[in-house]
Amino acid sequence: VLAVDRLGEGNAPAPVWTADELQQITGGRWMVEPPPGWFVNSVVRGPLHMSMLPAPSLFVASDYRTLAVHESYSKPRADNWDRHLELPGLQHALAGAVVAHEVEGLDAAFPLLQVQDPIAAMLALGAAARARYKGLLVGVTGTVGKSSTIAMLRDLLPERARVHTTIDNYNSRVGVPAMLANLAADTDVCILEMAQSGLWMERGPISLKARPHVAVITEIGLSQTRQASTLELTAEYKSRIFLGLEPGGVAIVPDHIPCLQQVVQAAARTAGAIWVVGTGPEANIRIVDTQPEPGGGCRVRIAMAGRTVAYSFPLHSAGLVRNSALAFAALVAMGFDAEDACARMPHVRLPASVMQVHPLRTQAGVQATLIDDSWNAEVMSMRNAMEFVRGFQRAAQGPVVRKIGVLGRIVNLDKDAEAMHRSLAAPLLQSGIAHVVTHGDEMRWLREEVPAELLGPHFDDASKLAGYLGGFLRDGDLVLVKGDRIGSDFGEVPVLLRKL
Repeated sequence: VLAVDRLGEGNAPAPVWTADELQQITGGRWMVEPPPGWFVNSVVRGPLHMSMLPAPSLFVASDYRTLAVHESYSKPRADNWDRHLELPGLQHALAGAVVAHEVEGLDAAFPLLQVQDPIAAMLALGAAARARYKGLLVGVTGTVGKSSTIAMLRDLLPERARVHTTIDNYNSRVGVPAMLANLAADTDVCILEMAQSGLWMERGPISLKARPHVAVITEIGLSQTRQASTLELTAEYKSRIFLGLEPGGVAIVPDHIPCLQQVVQAAARTAGAIWVVGTGPEANIRIVDTQPEPGGGCRVRIAMAGRTVAYSFPLHSAGLVRNSALAFAALVAMGFDAEDACARMPHVRLPASVMQVHPLRTQAGVQATLIDDSWNAEVMSMRNAMEFVRGFQRAAQGPVVRKIGVLGRIVNLDKDAEAMHRSLAAPLLQSGIAHVVTHGDEMRWLREEVPAELLGPHFDDASKLAGYLGGFLRDGDLVLVKGDRIGSDFGEVPVLLRKL
């Protein structure tokens, strides 16, 4: 258990890496040596992450083929992009870079550490960071709910705690060590998201490298069906997160999942304790009841260890309430105060485009409500979103008059894509959605299962879709935007709607 009175101990945080540490750990050679006192606070592999992690940043330049080897990509690309070529344009925002070879166009004083394999160097930094780390580490996996559970857990921690979490869902075989490479030695709590791709590795799951003190499974469902075609196989892979638990570590499992006993038995092999979270009588952390509150939130009562606590949660969503209980359990498992966590729960923030409710006022004066749940999509999260819409009866500006679904495709379903998309018809009809607009080819299968009177147009272009809704929306409308952003412009839909 973390000594809570030592949270954030000391003054300014220590640098994540010095020049000497980088050279020693990677076995590299400084082609251009940094100045005295030089250090970095983050290690980034892509330009997008430069703004998400603390400066100064060290850039890891590599090509696609090297990354593909480390990620074990099964479908390599024909081209071979090379991040070395991006360095000249990025150097003004960087403290230095790890490179495999010389790079033209750089300032003569720009620090360069040369290694044979920059990705391998980053993995080595991740391993070294974990070896020196003395704080607590939480690992989170699941078919859906990983990012929202991590976001809640971060907000439940005391303000003075130094916390490091996964960014941008970088949760893969390379992503988890890359996030560890950014872990400062004096961080109090590290929370890492772990994807199934990082757990089914033949050489052992990535959790063996991360070594969590607390490991959480949020959900078990069919998702990446090419690799895991059954729920039992999915449960087996997700449960491998427990193999990396530190001695005495806590496994946290929701009681509503399929294959519950299989998951619990897997956890029992390594966990010092197994906490079951849910509504059932066997739950260690039991959701006693959930009562709606004004403004769209709810009051959740939790029974645990002979006492009952309660907290207010911002959204009355069954899926998110379950995730809040998992985050609460993880916090308590680390030794933090349950009552303090309950006081902070009303203020938790979900990730961008994850069940975000916004007022939508168009330039024509229409007042509607947008539910932006467009970050990604699985069958289970689609069903959860539709269930949330079913119970959504009153918005900030008044009663909901009409419910509209803007639905995008689900990716990575392989041969099960047709059946999975068609299966969404039943929860869609139960949601009360009266008008369905679709985006992406796979959604054509769902359209065949939906009554014609509910169907709006189908689109493959986000701007045209938003333009259609601009003329269709009326006062009191509720608009759910739910789908996957990968390989399409679906993620632009909420932005365009808010500009109508």
